Amino acid sequence: MEPMTPRIHKLNKTDSVDVARFLVTAQRDHVRPVLSEHKAIRAGTPSVTEWVIEVAGEWVAYFQAAEHSPGVFDLEIVTLSGREQIVSVGVEEVCAALPGSVQIWAWTPELMTALDKAGAVVERALLEMQASLPPRQSFVMPDEFELRDFRVADHAEELRGVINRAFADHREAGDLSQADLAVKFGLPWFVEDDVIAAWRGDRLAGICWTKHATPDIGEIYIIGVDPDFVGSGLGKALVSEGLRHQYDRYRVTTGSLWTDEDNERAVGMYRSMGFNVVFRNFAYVFASPGLPT
Repeated sequence: MEPMTPRIHKLNKTDSVDVARFLVTAQRDHVRPVLSEHKAIRAGTPSVTEWVIEVAGEWVAYFQAAEHSPGVFDLEIVTLSGREQIVSVGVEEVCAALPGSVQIWAWTPELMTALDKAGAVVERALLEMQASLPPRQSFVMPDEFELRDFRVADHAEELRGVINRAFADHREAGDLSQADLAVKFGLPWFVEDDVIAAWRGDRLAGICWTKHATPDIGEIYIIGVDPDFVGSGLGKALVSEGLRHQYDRYRVTTGSLWTDEDNERAVGMYRSMGFNVVFRNFAYVFASPGLPT
């Protein structure tokens, strides 16, 4: 009998139900999400490009690519448990089909190993950091800033402007559109009062957008300070306010956030506030001739 040959093919919007079913199946064997949130909410939609690897008619691996800006792509991969090595069949083909720079994210240790073996190299590391709550210390809001309520109907554009200015040089987060923001406001966990907003007069100076999606964890979802106010102490004060808010409102026992490992200033600040690294996620690229890097 001939061996069953893996086959990779591109999906279209009619496959959205099958995509959802596959992701549910793949998640059953993992505690951590197999797909990041910003990819999960776009799975099966025209806003991303998707492929699968099939063996004997069964989906065993899924690839999702999103273009953050012209020629800048992120690719995430999900496989059934125990089938991680199958990604070598299609990952280079998928990368070659994307016209630009491609970072490949793998959210499980098994996929990281598979990408290492496929010849990809680590380009970037993302850290998940956590701290025990209640916070062990508070940081006072600088006198020039005032905390006021955030309301989507009144302040959405100011929020988008601060995020885009704060993350102007960031690969994924620096070009947030009105549509992107509307999607975030529509997520099940979104609560207006969980966005801590600091104002300097009539100008939004910084935000600490918090998230309570897990019973015992309060997450700093986005911390953004307008570049004009970096170095003022506003960032640390906003993180402190965000942690205190999550503890007071939800009585969570852990505060959590994500940051790039090479952002030494931010990592140092978080460590000084009691955060420690609990997980590292790596972005890979292919450096072979003819493939995007």
